[in-house]
Amino acid sequence: MGQITFSTTFADGTTPTGLEVSENTYDPLGGDNSLETFNGNVELTNFDAGVDMLRRHFQRGTWTGGKMVGATANLDYSVDLFQSFDADPDQGSEDNNYFQPIPGASMRFYLPFSPGFTLFTWSIAIANDGNGAAEQGVLKFFVDGTAIEHTRRHMGPAIFSTTRYGGERDRLYSGSDLRAGLAAGWHNVSLRIAHDFARDVAPAMRGGGLCRVRCRSLNYVYFR
Repeated sequence: MGQITFSTTFADGTTPTGLEVSENTYDPLGGDNSLETFNGNVELTNFDAGVDMLRRHFQRGTWTGGKMVGATANLDYSVDLFQSFDADPDQGSEDNNYFQPIPGASMRFYLPFSPGFTLFTWSIAIANDGNGAAEQGVLKFFVDGTAIEHTRRHMGPAIFSTTRYGGERDRLYSGSDLRAGLAAGWHNVSLRIAHDFARDVAPAMRGGGLCRVRCRSLNYVYFR
């Protein structure tokens, strides 16, 4: 460990003032001139040549942190929640206000500092009992209430006709999003769902109008 050069030196037989003692002990602007250097400000220049900085030198959470949430209970999202929602095949005019957050794939979390980047990953199983291509579900990832459009996933119907299942059936959707420069403080993220019911299809040919969410998980990890 390199030597700290105190801003004030004490000589035998003299009485230091309280200010001098305080500066030597705690001076956030003193650089290497006080014991404040040990309060999270130790850098490579504070070390003797050949001394490596090992894991035991750092407190937990100094460089990275994270959290994970999940759930297994089935959740049913009826088309009654999305009566005016229109899924845009070109992904340019959907009303994101219709999207409903999914418990077990949503969280509120705190960042102790502004990280260099934050990685979000998720996995979620969803079945759409719509009948035909016109009845589709849409899944999106939201950060602080804003939809991240490149995470959009189309959830096609699990029923090919009124009598049998199609090839898609239930499906597991996985995704990720990398955010740079999130501010220190509280944030909220969520996977959200919406369902476009085939209103222009004859009632006898419609599916049940239900998206069933099964097992899901969402996690994040940030790096300084």
